[in-house]
Amino acid sequence: MSDTMSWYWIAIAVTLPLVLALGVAWPFWGRSRDALGSGAGALLIFILAVAFVGREYIHVQQLTTACLAAEVRCAFHPEPFTRFCIYGFIAMAQVFVLFAVGAIVEGRIANKAFAAEWRR
Repeated sequence: MSDTMSWYWIAIAVTLPLVLALGVAWPFWGRSRDALGSGAGALLIFILAVAFVGREYIHVQQLTTACLAAEVRCAFHPEPFTRFCIYGFIAMAQVFVLFAVGAIVEGRIANKAFAAEWRR
């Protein structure tokens, strides 16, 4: 038996956490000079990354159990550790994007506080 990674779950992991994190962070941006909104969004992204890794772990364990019951060799493509790392790298990239967008939004809000002649 062999198993490949599901592109469906990777597509969900790429889109869903970032959209939800932007929704969580948006109300907090511009209210103060700290990165509270970005931090809350990053926490949500990391929680969902752990959930995706957990889902993948359960899938690998179910497949391993099926292989042992059928007394055949399991072949994973990619290996389980690589699968977990993919979700981790996706989450780190999303946190980077979230903090970059937050810095841009907060910079624009802070820039509006100055008169037009003094703006950059």
